[in-house]
Amino acid sequence: MRLGNHLVRCGLVTSEEMLRALDQQMRGRIPIGQLAVQTGHLSMGQVFKILSVQSERHLPFGQLAVELGFLSKAGLQELLDVQTLRSQTLGDILVDMGAIDRATLESEQSRHPFSDTDIQMIS
Repeated sequence: MRLGNHLVRCGLVTSEEMLRALDQQMRGRIPIGQLAVQTGHLSMGQVFKILSVQSERHLPFGQLAVELGFLSKAGLQELLDVQTLRSQTLGDILVDMGAIDRATLESEQSRHPFSDTDIQMIS
């Protein structure tokens, strides 16, 4: 079970609070293209080419970067991992919002088997 689902099911946060936290988490994520340029994986020209193709094909940026041969699957995964590490955790957002206190959050995390990605980010 994912952390967010668990917290809502147990009544520790409301569905509305969870949706606001997820929205805030998504808005705070560094776009993969920006991250790829920062880390030297892609040039600005490659990013613009991917964005141009994306406007026509409506596929995820990373998928197109791989299809166009600009990134390997391993390179994309590395960028996704960095993106996750640089994103604020869902739990931290909920605490900052005042939806749950830190002690309750940590207690629930210690009592239930959530994976690191469940705690870091809900996709």
